Amino acid sequence: MSVAHESPAGLSSFFANLLFRRQFLLGPAPFTPTSRWRTLYLAHGLVLSAHPDLEVVSHSTAETTLTLLGFILDPLNPSRTSEDIVRDLAQRCKDLADLLAGCEPLSGRWALLLQNREGSWIFTDALGFRTVYYTSPELGTWCGSQPEIIKAAVGLEREDDEGLLAFVLNPRFARQESAWVGSRTIYKNCHRLLPNHFLKLGASQPVRFFPLVPLEKRGVEEIVAAAVGILQGSFAAITRRTSLTQPITSGWDSRVLLAASRHMAEHIEYYVDRQGALPENHPDIWVPARLTKKMGLNFVLKNSEEILPGWFVGLLASNVTGARVLPKTRMIYARLMDGETRVNINGNGSEVCRNYYESRFGLNPCNPSTEELAQGLGYPGMTFVIQELEEWRAGLAASGTNDVNILDLLMWEQDLGTWGAQYPAEQDLAVEEFSPFNCRRLLTTLLSAPRELRAGPHHPLYRQLIEAMWPELLAFPFNPPPKLTLHFSHLLPTLKQQLRPYLPQPVSRWLRKRRHLF
Repeated sequence: MSVAHESPAGLSSFFANLLFRRQFLLGPAPFTPTSRWRTLYLAHGLVLSAHPDLEVVSHSTAETTLTLLGFILDPLNPSRTSEDIVRDLAQRCKDLADLLAGCEPLSGRWALLLQNREGSWIFTDALGFRTVYYTSPELGTWCGSQPEIIKAAVGLEREDDEGLLAFVLNPRFARQESAWVGSRTIYKNCHRLLPNHFLKLGASQPVRFFPLVPLEKRGVEEIVAAAVGILQGSFAAITRRTSLTQPITSGWDSRVLLAASRHMAEHIEYYVDRQGALPENHPDIWVPARLTKKMGLNFVLKNSEEILPGWFVGLLASNVTGARVLPKTRMIYARLMDGETRVNINGNGSEVCRNYYESRFGLNPCNPSTEELAQGLGYPGMTFVIQELEEWRAGLAASGTNDVNILDLLMWEQDLGTWGAQYPAEQDLAVEEFSPFNCRRLLTTLLSAPRELRAGPHHPLYRQLIEAMWPELLAFPFNPPPKLTLHFSHLLPTLKQQLRPYLPQPVSRWLRKRRHLF
């Protein structure tokens, strides 16, 4: 598709459909930027307004109404649709506790609104990738996908807190891809609902519902079998609904998901996108190319390198608070211009179970200081970050949480729940995204394994997952160093031909086995 070739009327419709694409707003009045937006009048004076490209399912019983925003999957019963799942949950869940338990095995990217005689509650998928923001009671009961959509409806005032502003203006913030910390936003009285919390609409404080009980202890074989079933079930469920595009890198998360997709490969276009930045000798380019060729997979090497036009950058900023312009943002623009309709697979979420901060920063998992937590997030010594983490930590202590390691929860709620949710929100402008690791039962299953089995660089537990699903993939390297650069690699054929007669046979055999490095 080319915007330049559209008629004025077509352009108007094109841009109007992109405003707050795949977003929702919940409040006391409807919000209809265009006539295509859907409006649902719900209990307790609430009105749901939804973009036409956001899946919405609502089901009522004599006592409750359950409304889904986004898509929801059942890995254990892949044939069930979102409608099937919502209807079943509404009929068998008597209250919020039942509903939270009922959603534990489900994956997807969604928010759920429960209403009964006592009130209205909202919570998200396990990692909070279907973002929910809400206002303080003094602004009324408003809840939406982004602060920008709430601002468009009721107006929001910019935050003037000096600590927050110093955080946003610090160069380190930009270097960390503008990764946020805490529940506050750049607007006064507007907050993010963090993962593992629910919000009673009209109340000022979210409530933690996980983890409140110890994780179930399992043997490694049982953990692997359960995780494999969930991962493969999620792929079976999503491919029943749509075709997929799935990136492949040389990393562990990507390889696990590739293994899980094995039986659905015919429905998937595997790809790598150089984003106008990755060199050809980068391992995330040559490893996937070699792997997919050997496995006979449908693979495309892309290079989204176009300069982003001003209208696109402006529209993205209007839709998503704090929208970034990064090399990967070019992929969003390319997909939008191509008219892509397939769901994109993403490996985010796996980091919760890979001891990330220990492997990368050497943090001690036994009662780290708040300063160390800030260091793990990439913000050492930053006052705003330490204050937000202290408040978050106090909430953990008040809830009685003591079973899930704080470094794992830091990654879950303060890294993936903020930074990890940002790119799917930005990508809503073009395509929908699905992270198969975004499933509470899957995360808790993997977290129940001993920490040493989840540790890098060898990740024994992940190796066992791949072995169980597609063992041939273990023959390809994980995160190897870059190949020799092009400025002299063109000389290698000549050098090898000249040197071969002089090399001892053991050396020659060793080089042949490792020829992928050259």
